Amino acid sequence: MASDLYGYYSNVNSKHGEPSGYEVLILNNGQSDLNSVSILFQLFEGWPKKPELLDCFECSPDNITFESEVMGKFEGKVQNDTLVGEFVEIGYSLNLSRSTSFWQRSISTQDK
Repeated sequence: MASDLYGYYSNVNSKHGEPSGYEVLILNNGQSDLNSVSILFQLFEGWPKKPELLDCFECSPDNITFESEVMGKFEGKVQNDTLVGEFVEIGYSLNLSRSTSFWQRSISTQDK
């Protein structure tokens, strides 16, 4: 079911004062055809990198494929509220839990 797919998946933390990790937002882009799912991908390496808005070539909970200009082709799936997969060309695995965005967590922390 597509609704099981949508949301933020993140492992970004700032334990050492600088954000580090990856964040993926899987969202419906409003198109009514097979290309109705987009990926917002952002890498954090001490500082947030420019986010990439990407087409999701295959997008179901069992099969997620997109291609980042920075990291290359990603193949994975959503399993137990976790996005798991690998950037194929570089052999880098991701394991991102469904959660609020780093940005949402940052704002709520500032409000306290």
